[in-house]
Amino acid sequence: MNIQEIHHDPYQWPEPDVFNPERFNTAAENNKWAKTADGKQRHAYAFTGFFGGKRICLGKTFAEQTTRFTLPLIYYHLDLAFSDPEA
Repeated sequence: MNIQEIHHDPYQWPEPDVFNPERFNTAAENNKWAKTADGKQRHAYAFTGFFGGKRICLGKTFAEQTTRFTLPLIYYHLDLAFSDPEA
């Protein structure tokens, strides 16, 4: 399966060679990046980070569980503070 071509399909992604994180912000209204090049709803499998269906990634559950336990541990051990914007 050619994942590179799936993620660069010009019918599903406007300007497929441009990196723009706004593509995944589907909550924003009138976001041209969250729709297909025609302005329609994008197909559910247009982005296949872990894929789905019969060919779902075997490590998907492990990656999700690792993230759930690792991020809180990192935040627990860090001291976060706001910086002074005028300094």
